[in-house]
Amino acid sequence: MALKASTSQNVAHTALDFVFYQKYQDEDKISLGRATAKDTLVFKQDSANSDKVIYDQFGGGGLFAQRTNEEAELQQSSPRVTNNISLTINEFADAVNVPKNFMDDEKHGVVKANIADMARRAKLSQDDQAIDTWALGFTTVMTNDAVAWFSASHTTIDGTTVDNLESGAITPATVETMIITLGRQKNQGGILGHFDSNLLLVPLNLLKDASEIIDSELLAGTGNNNINYLSRKYPGLELKFSPTLDDTSTTAYFLASKEHSCKRWVREDVTTNYIPWDISLNKVGTYQCWFREVVRPISYEGTVGSTGA
Repeated sequence: MALKASTSQNVAHTALDFVFYQKYQDEDKISLGRATAKDTLVFKQDSANSDKVIYDQFGGGGLFAQRTNEEAELQQSSPRVTNNISLTINEFADAVNVPKNFMDDEKHGVVKANIADMARRAKLSQDDQAIDTWALGFTTVMTNDAVAWFSASHTTIDGTTVDNLESGAITPATVETMIITLGRQKNQGGILGHFDSNLLLVPLNLLKDASEIIDSELLAGTGNNNINYLSRKYPGLELKFSPTLDDTSTTAYFLASKEHSCKRWVREDVTTNYIPWDISLNKVGTYQCWFREVVRPISYEGTVGSTGA
């Protein structure tokens, strides 16, 4: 679809939108294992209905008790809710000028290139700000218990201390340690969570090492032809990477279960608007784009992070 020179706001907006969303959707498909904001394994997806997200930390009851008397009252569990948190939805926006003379003089290639670039930047901005949540999980990103997402001092609702912080360069041994840590992790009710390992998230710097560790038929880093139990027993363990993580640390990596609680609340997905040139002071139209969302882990549950140091 060619860009059209027109005084009609709707025609111009439609033409620009065609370029924008075609590029945006193409970028959305080029993941090839790259973690994105819309990846349901990396982020639980939800919507927001105002400029605030208010949520609580939930702690379930204990394990079911054996019932030996058919007339006895059933055991009563006492689920609890605490650590109420309010988050403000973040807005991200940009605008590109579209001069009337460019449209009149058929300089559509320039306009199209600018709009396509804008679409790609919108997608990258969306992904980067979401992935940064994982990258900053050792420092500034907190869970509801007011400590860093990956910390040795989480306190569950029932008062149990939980450690989901590991260290050590990525190797078969350290990944195995993290799998065990995750599998033995207590939930908010203080009981064994049985969190299976479903996601290994790494910076681009560790993609090669991580691929050899979890995908090789034989155990990586050995010369004894040992069977790699990670690829045999955890075929559902998916490897995702993001160059965004490298900006914070080229050594840190993360293991997570499908039950993790890092959530992305979307108030307004990528939206565009066109302000026509004829209501401007300089005969320059403006193509606008914005999105509104916030990302935050509710709890440490189902995740382990290693600094890689």
